[in-house]
Amino acid sequence: MLGDLLEPLVTRWKAIWDAFNDAGPLANAIQIIGFFAACAGVGRWYVHRRLKDKDGQILLLKEDVASRDKKLDESWSKRKDLERICTELESQLPRTALTRAEREIEEGNQVRANRVLLNWLEREGESISELLLHRAKWAAAHAVGEARDLGLVVAEASAIAATVFARRIISGIDLVEDIKRLRVEEGQAMPSLNAALGQFDDHADALFDVDRVSEAAAAEDEAYLLYRRRYYHLALPVVERALVLRMQTVGRHALQTFAAQRLKAYILIGLGHSEEALPSHVP
Repeated sequence: MLGDLLEPLVTRWKAIWDAFNDAGPLANAIQIIGFFAACAGVGRWYVHRRLKDKDGQILLLKEDVASRDKKLDESWSKRKDLERICTELESQLPRTALTRAEREIEEGNQVRANRVLLNWLEREGESISELLLHRAKWAAAHAVGEARDLGLVVAEASAIAATVFARRIISGIDLVEDIKRLRVEEGQAMPSLNAALGQFDDHADALFDVDRVSEAAAAEDEAYLLYRRRYYHLALPVVERALVLRMQTVGRHALQTFAAQRLKAYILIGLGHSEEALPSHVP
């Protein structure tokens, strides 16, 4: 079977060989040159095609490298931005200022240590002051009934701390002055700050969770007494607390809620905020 397959090839090869022997030298030379020229053309075409494919691959690789370099540059830029943001956020932490101040103190630079703390307070202290002022108003609003003395002590300490962190918080100073005048006028011994801080929150939470209706009435009475004695800054957070409790218990349109709104309007007028008094008086 293999012989049958090879026989045509052998016959064709013999025919080509006989034709080559019968032809003249010039014809043979032309045939040989033509054969090699054809081989060279095919080889050149193949090489050119391969080179073209390689050039395309190189171009793609270059584009890929350029794309990767661009992404790396963007990632590096984002990293620098994140590092800058982290540095800025870290500079806002109290611990950062404290660490720098302690380092200055260890080196004997007391003045620099104080300047580090003052600079930080001037730059970042206002937000902390606002938090402390909210704490002071919360304590004043809950300084009712059995928790009154404890609440006044906590409110005064928080308001003083708020003014230390940011002297621009005028309302904190006003609240402190009201509390001090009230304490002098009543002449009663107040609990220590340590005792007040340890007991007031739990005491106030337990008291206010028992009966919101009764507590709203107590808060409103306290606000009215403070208003009659012209402790307007101290009366405002108390009446606001009473107003919230009234809305939560009897609703916005109840007569008790309207009375609390009217009292708040009187207190605002006493503070010189007449423009705020009118909308607060509307039920």
